[in-house]
Amino acid sequence: DSDTSVQVMDLLKEVAKDRLVVMVTHNPELAEQYATRIVKLRDGKIRADSDPLVIEEGTLEEPKHKNMGKSSMSFLTALSLSFNNLKTKKARTLLTSFAGSIGIIGIALILSLSTGVNAYIQTVEEETLSEYPLQIQSTGFDFSSMMADSGSAGSGGNEEEGDIHVVEMISGMFSTMDSNDLESLKNYLDSGDSGIEEYTSAVEYSYNVAPQIYREDGDGIRQVNPDSSFDALGLGSSTGSNSLMSSMMSTDVFYEMPEEDSLYKSQYDVKAGRWPENYNECVLVLTSGGGMSDFMLYTLGLRDSMELDEMIQQFIDEENVDTPENIGDYSYDDILGITFKLVNSADYYQYDSEYQVWRDKTDDDEYMKHLVQNGEDIKIVGVVQPAEDANGLLLSSGICYPASLTRHVAEEAEKSQIVQEQLADKTVNVFTGEAFGEESSEFDTDSLFSIDAEKLQSAFAFDSEGLTDGLDGAFDLSSLEIGGEAMDFSSMIDLSGIQVDIPQMPSLSMSDMMDSITITASSEDIGTMVSGLLKGYQQYAADHPEADYSNIGSDLLTYLKTDEGKKILTDHIMEILEANGGLTVSEEQIEELFREVLAGYQIYAQANGYTDPDKFDDYLLEYLKTDEAQAILSRWGDEIFQANSDFTITEEQLLDLASDIAAGYQQYAQANGLPDPYKMGEHFLAYLGTDDAKQKLSAGISNMVDTGSLEQQISGAIQSYVGQMMGSFTGEIA
Repeated sequence: DSDTSVQVMDLLKEVAKDRLVVMVTHNPELAEQYATRIVKLRDGKIRADSDPLVIEEGTLEEPKHKNMGKSSMSFLTALSLSFNNLKTKKARTLLTSFAGSIGIIGIALILSLSTGVNAYIQTVEEETLSEYPLQIQSTGFDFSSMMADSGSAGSGGNEEEGDIHVVEMISGMFSTMDSNDLESLKNYLDSGDSGIEEYTSAVEYSYNVAPQIYREDGDGIRQVNPDSSFDALGLGSSTGSNSLMSSMMSTDVFYEMPEEDSLYKSQYDVKAGRWPENYNECVLVLTSGGGMSDFMLYTLGLRDSMELDEMIQQFIDEENVDTPENIGDYSYDDILGITFKLVNSADYYQYDSEYQVWRDKTDDDEYMKHLVQNGEDIKIVGVVQPAEDANGLLLSSGICYPASLTRHVAEEAEKSQIVQEQLADKTVNVFTGEAFGEESSEFDTDSLFSIDAEKLQSAFAFDSEGLTDGLDGAFDLSSLEIGGEAMDFSSMIDLSGIQVDIPQMPSLSMSDMMDSITITASSEDIGTMVSGLLKGYQQYAADHPEADYSNIGSDLLTYLKTDEGKKILTDHIMEILEANGGLTVSEEQIEELFREVLAGYQIYAQANGYTDPDKFDDYLLEYLKTDEAQAILSRWGDEIFQANSDFTITEEQLLDLASDIAAGYQQYAQANGLPDPYKMGEHFLAYLGTDDAKQKLSAGISNMVDTGSLEQQISGAIQSYVGQMMGSFTGEIA
């Protein structure tokens, strides 16, 4: 505009005072007013020049190139022009600013909305995948084949009316079944060559391993994982089962947590304690409302398990179930510190050296109590609850343990003897001693005879009640007597109640036959056999150090000298002393002890030249270790105990002392590589299964029993009976 043009021309006029300014304009008035020389151009050609320059070529110098300086205006000049422009055009400035702000704010809002929506979608995806992760299993099949429309079967157009078409549901399902090589897949993912880390938050591996967890319930034990409370109702643990129904109806309350803790820690608030840090720690996960099921109370031992068992039994018996009226509330302190016992599943089985198979010992209550008592502790160290804004919770409500516990269970099982034997020979079942897939090779007597049951029934008649009554009291061990030189077995078995009644035949009394038979074994022969077996076992133990118990006495004494052994003895002795009101020691007895000790010390000090008073304590301790001082202390202790002659030790106290010493020594033996005393019988049975032991047993029994005399006695008894039988037949024929 005109005002701006004047301002610009004034600035250019000021600049032109010390430098050349060339301006191109279409306004001839401004040119006439300010320019000192006007050159008019049209179509690229000069049409007029108000002050033409005449060049004299003779006076021209060589051209020189010089730096003319910056062609732009200074910063202050540009800033001044900008402020002047804003002040002179306020309305346009406001409109431009407002329009630009709308555009900038709109772009910012769109970017914020887009970023927020993307973040929300990503969060929902992560939470949904954390609750329903992508799983790859060893086998899988297409469930959609089970939902096939029955009307679509056989629609080939060749059906006749009245035909029943078959829907290929099962065949279609199994035809889509695939198997995955999970071992190779794991190796590939762990190698780092897959590039899957870019697309996943974590890769977790689950194993079909269920920690065997028990709770000591008073004098008994109760398995809490896998749970067996509802086995009688057909419900229970889903461990080891791929059934969808068993998973839905599972009563297990122990669950494994993912190894990557970032997947779930942000979803939960720690109400008490902390998250597990070791494999033998677990955490209680509450519901969103901060509660837990009443079944959890029985698992935790907060309510009597017998109450639950009685309700289940009443339900089975179709009776009215008596439910508890007041469940009550519990604090975090009631839960923190609750301890369970972890048992190695391989320890359920014990080797049978006679049949060379492994026997299941879970039905042996005493064995299981001892096994659980020596199990590892599993402790609840925290209580957590889902956060208010948490979605897609990853952990199930219950007791959750870390993945390191599963690895620990697998590692311990791998070290067990039964697993090593099975891995050493994968073709033979260690529980049966036979190859997998083969039937038992027991002798089948049914294939030797063809029996007509009706004729057999008419030929023989047995009174089952009489046979049962006859066996009652047949075996009488009270009559077994051991004399100075021989052992008489003839009166050991009382078979007088057994009668075999066959029509038209005389009765055969086993008692009459055994009364005439005498089996004797001398004590010398028994001692010889036992001595031979013990010598053989010593040789067997030399080749099997784990079965060598020849030094168990010295090892036990060494254990009793340890701090743990001394503590057990001290605790039980103090308990016995407290039960008896303590020991009474008079002032005179203490003074007499000091007089004897000091008198002996003076003689000892003079004999050794001890005269330094600053070392009196060291000299006295040295003297108390001598045999003379020990004799004084022992005699004084004997006098004290004799003065308290009414001292009583109960059988229960002795049993408790022996039990604690035995349990402590077993741990000491395992820690120091010594033979386990609890396996002494097992090792001896293993020796008895050797050829050497069998030969010694056979030879010993042969020497003890006079087989010739025994054969004559049995032969005579049989001949007598046969004679009577033949006489009976002769009489009938006559």
